[in-house]
Amino acid sequence: MLWLAVADGRGHLMRAQLMRQLLADHGVDVDVVTTARAGAAFVASFGAPCAVLSRDFGIHFDGRQHLRRARTAAGLVGYLAAPGRCRADLRWLERRAAGAALVVNDSFHPALLVAGLGDGPLRGRLVHVHGTTLRRAVQGFWGERGPYARAVARALARAHACVEHAFDAGLADDATPGAIRLPPVIAAPARGPAQVRAALGVPPGGRLATVYLNPYFTDGALAAALETTLRGRGFTVHAVGEGLAARPGWRARDPALVEAVAAADVFVSAAGMASLGQARTFGVPMIALATAQPEQRANLAALTAGAPRATAAVVAVGGDGPDALAGRLAAALAGLDLDRPRLDPRLAVRRVQARWVETFLHLAHTARKDPA
Repeated sequence: MLWLAVADGRGHLMRAQLMRQLLADHGVDVDVVTTARAGAAFVASFGAPCAVLSRDFGIHFDGRQHLRRARTAAGLVGYLAAPGRCRADLRWLERRAAGAALVVNDSFHPALLVAGLGDGPLRGRLVHVHGTTLRRAVQGFWGERGPYARAVARALARAHACVEHAFDAGLADDATPGAIRLPPVIAAPARGPAQVRAALGVPPGGRLATVYLNPYFTDGALAAALETTLRGRGFTVHAVGEGLAARPGWRARDPALVEAVAAADVFVSAAGMASLGQARTFGVPMIALATAQPEQRANLAALTAGAPRATAAVVAVGGDGPDALAGRLAAALAGLDLDRPRLDPRLAVRRVQARWVETFLHLAHTARKDPA
């Protein structure tokens, strides 16, 4: 399989490299491709090779992950219209995918959407993988009933399959017709919480806060507010963020981040599908940073729906200074119940992983049986 995972955030790449590991156990080779060198370096931190398609397409955000709509729109139009950009990427993908059973678009790279609209060599093998909330945001970018939304819907409908992941059936009422519905897939911790906490230097009886900020977060005031709030209340802080790696106490990447999340007393992150999936699966109280990113705003509904208020809090990340933000973070932290009992999540994680593997093995089989 060729698995194209966009490098926006890191959740798509995390899923791609995880599926590469899981499918390898069934004799399937997954060729992971992404859209930025930093994304390829992220995959390499898990010991997996990753090629870079091109850096001609990307989504643009400011230092607090607020979507820059105008710049993103201009970039998308330029990518689709300029000779030698989208078309060149599509030809590159066609060459690299020669002989592949499936070509996975994770999530919404425009070159593979274009491939789905035509009758080229990829269409019968295309599988689109995305969250329901992201699909809504993409289709609604220029209006929910406009030509762009209709083109995306048509590309999805003509693909070999669509795999949409969401947390709750209630959020899937407007799912893509015929889409395969799955929960988000996440990695299983290899070490237990006690072992992880000891390795991270958490003293006996102490508290661990795991913080993950995707590469778009570069604002030092936000990092300072997090540090002041958490360390000031006695937490050992395990902070990961590529955009803040130059700050003392932060690191760019952590291949064992899932273990640090599972072992944490509180998890702080933006409302990406992967982060929310980890918090929900592991039962870790979460402070979700709400930014102007449409699909993540919709994800917040899944975080709070049906969950006790003491397990999740939402903190708006505006343009104010660290003191005001630290105050909101402190109030959110005070409202969380950090001592709730948790169930062992390993069986649930393995069941979801097995569903994803079974799905993609079936899709590969049916694509080879009927390549048209």
